[in-house]
Amino acid sequence: QSKVYLGQNNISQLSLEQLRDAPTLKTVLQNIEFPPTTIRTVRFLLCRFTATQRLLPWPPAVEQATFLYGSGSVLQGGLSMVTWFSSLTRLEIRGGHLSGNVNALWKMKNLEHIALSNNYLVGTMDGIQNLWKLSYLDLAGNLGLDETLPGISGSMDPLKNLTRLCRIALTMNSVDGSLSGLKGLTALKSLELSTNKFTGDLAPVRHLKSLRYLSVKNNMLTGSIAPLIQLNRTLQRLHICNNRFTNSCAWTRKVLTESKVVIFKASGNRFSDYSECNDTKESYNTATCTRAYEQYHGNDSSVLFCGT
Repeated sequence: QSKVYLGQNNISQLSLEQLRDAPTLKTVLQNIEFPPTTIRTVRFLLCRFTATQRLLPWPPAVEQATFLYGSGSVLQGGLSMVTWFSSLTRLEIRGGHLSGNVNALWKMKNLEHIALSNNYLVGTMDGIQNLWKLSYLDLAGNLGLDETLPGISGSMDPLKNLTRLCRIALTMNSVDGSLSGLKGLTALKSLELSTNKFTGDLAPVRHLKSLRYLSVKNNMLTGSIAPLIQLNRTLQRLHICNNRFTNSCAWTRKVLTESKVVIFKASGNRFSDYSECNDTKESYNTATCTRAYEQYHGNDSSVLFCGT
């Protein structure tokens, strides 16, 4: 069963027969004036089109929109489609073939929620400190399908004063440097930094008292993870595979048993003294079935994780 929501409109000559016929309906909708001239202000704009650039320039009725959602659309355009909205607080366009430099967004001071994963964006964090209301940042997967684009690059230092941030997702980009810019972000619950170019250790995230999920796989991080587990009493899921951590296996195992961590994945590191552990290297780095909590869009949901 499908649903068609047309809202307030001035559509004429649209019959039930056309609603039942998808090709006809598509033709009819493409010929509709958007938005209808009777609408003065649009606050929530849902774009599910295959070529949204045909709507540009945006008519005055939508300029004051606060929520722009276009995930799943093939937008085939640049960020100029987004920066038009001066009042935007929530921006969500995942997997939309969106291109351009993210630095253009850092002038939109009302933004609180940015979800632009799996696009073709480039740029750095320089200027993001202007978004002091920002609580959600997802720019994961902007390397492009063939990983030839640089994606998001530079350091994370400009994030250091954005204390409202609850989630940062930058997986599969080219961000580098240390994690020092994160140490004051005490509201963070989920930090996803896998497949980047980070160096240094995890010391800056030891005191993030709200952190529940940390994923730093496929970087160049070093040092010991045991202090992080000891000092952070909220951490439940820890993924550190394919780095350069040098830990004592026996000590890490002891610390883990005294923590709240229930999912731990650490293969591809430089752990020592496996002979002192009951587990082999392979089994030690394999999570067993257990009850855990997963951070998802700012909400907690109880889930069951099994195996690796």
